Amino acid sequence: MSGSRSSAPPSAAELQRLATNQLSSAARAGHLALLLAALTVVVVTASLVLTEVALAPRALAAFGAVIVMGACWVAYAVWALTTRRLMLPTHRVVAARMALTFSAVFSVASALVAILVPAVTAWWAVAFGGVMCLVAWGVLQRARATVDRLRARRHEIELALQAPSGSRG
Repeated sequence: MSGSRSSAPPSAAELQRLATNQLSSAARAGHLALLLAALTVVVVTASLVLTEVALAPRALAAFGAVIVMGACWVAYAVWALTTRRLMLPTHRVVAARMALTFSAVFSVASALVAILVPAVTAWWAVAFGGVMCLVAWGVLQRARATVDRLRARRHEIELALQAPSGSRG
């Protein structure tokens, strides 16, 4: 395997890049967009809850869940944007876990609504929630695999750094 990255000892430039790596500009822009979108959802939904006095209890519960989930996404985005150390795609694992959790909550709530208020559209929501859960689970598996791959590479680099100077070339 001549194209394998793990066969060559790490260069000083690669070690420097790994040591100082942070979120890329595109990832930062994505997290900033997430922060703004989630904050907008929280503010608009909270405004609706606070100004509408005659909301049904079910609607209040749904809006409350939206506010909590939006606040979690705001907290995640702030964490990802303010973390200065290399996150080893941990942020992707955290985001995928959140997406899977929120998709599961949506699916269970949709199933309860479908059982209590028999309507075809409620079952469509259950099906959509199931698809969201499957997608989130796939993203979580891919994120975990990426973290495992990067940890293995870090271990290889650490071993190469511990080798005697003459054997590194």
